[in-house]
Amino acid sequence: MSISVVIAEPASAQRDAVVSLITAAPDQHVVAVAGSREGAGDLLRRLIPQVAVVDVRLLSFSDFLFRGWGPVYRYTRVIAIGPEDDQAVAALLIAKGAAHYLCRAHVEDQLCEAIRNVTAQGRGSDR
Repeated sequence: MSISVVIAEPASAQRDAVVSLITAAPDQHVVAVAGSREGAGDLLRRLIPQVAVVDVRLLSFSDFLFRGWGPVYRYTRVIAIGPEDDQAVAALLIAKGAAHYLCRAHVEDQLCEAIRNVTAQGRGSDR
């Protein structure tokens, strides 16, 4: 079964690159893309994909990572992508609900495997 993924990335070139990576993976498929936080929230609530790949600029750092995204927190694993390879940033995002943090420099060689890993971790616990 193919892993359903929503991409939320404000920069079109980076969004296209992420879509290409996932499309090339035989076990993953992109169900939708968004360029804004509001657009991502709408897509995630409607589609409830297994994984959301989200640029950190679209995440809320106050209170609850998915504020306003409704049931997404329970059913969708979020992989946050950020500009720096920083353990403190990764720990903060994971503490707020992300399943994984990935530095943009490592997206090309680690994203598809990260999607597989976070999906496998979520099986049985909340699906």
